[in-house]
Amino acid sequence: MDTSAVAKLYMKEPGSRRLVSWVGHPATGFLPSVRVCVARIVLPEAISAITQRRNERKVDRHGVLKLWSSVLADFSGTVSRYEVVELTEAVVLRAALLAATHGLRGYDAVQLASALSVQMRLEDSAALVFVSSDGALTRAAQAAGLATADPTA
Repeated sequence: MDTSAVAKLYMKEPGSRRLVSWVGHPATGFLPSVRVCVARIVLPEAISAITQRRNERKVDRHGVLKLWSSVLADFSGTVSRYEVVELTEAVVLRAALLAATHGLRGYDAVQLASALSVQMRLEDSAALVFVSSDGALTRAAQAAGLATADPTA
């Protein structure tokens, strides 16, 4: 799951309700049949997305503090709600290739490279679905052979 999707789990946006029906919610637990894997960089990107909503005055000061706390709690501690893909040299090198090949922004390329690293470890590689609401990133994921889902579609 990329940041555009993760943000929908914390803030009401187009596609939020559909995404929660697919995977569950971090506050109540993800569905037992679902593993939500994210790149390590989703944490600062999610905080950035929340901050941007505050700057746009879509979230008030109290709301932003609550959202920041929820995201930080879900990504830290001994038990993260997410399966976090670490930023390894292999992920970084693949991200560089993906950025060059598909014209992706750096962090988007890292998220796609992270998903591809998860796919390589799965017995059934078709079981992985890359969830994103970013059109360019979704097209790159499809070109890389991943099944994709956009909760806003």
